[in-house]
Amino acid sequence: MVVRHQVPEVQKDIDAVEQRLAAVKSDNAAMLGLQEAVQRVRENLGGLAFQEKRLALQALDIRVLRVGKEQREITGQIPVETCPDTCSGSGEWADRG
Repeated sequence: MVVRHQVPEVQKDIDAVEQRLAAVKSDNAAMLGLQEAVQRVRENLGGLAFQEKRLALQALDIRVLRVGKEQREITGQIPVETCPDTCSGSGEWADRG
């Protein structure tokens, strides 16, 4: 049984766990959004010409370097935050075309 003087300490622990849970939920939501974005790119990539693909890679500052005969190193920037002026109310990227 919890005695009265332990209640504030236990409540502090509960608050800390709830904060960590909220952070995990937020991370999971961001990961789902990223997975959805990757899927949309995957679906649309086939319809792009070579120059359009190159432009998309340049926009994300993606670099593909050959590190050996079979190995490649890929670096770049992928934005994961959404902006009010580029997203629809549902959190998805708005069609700007």
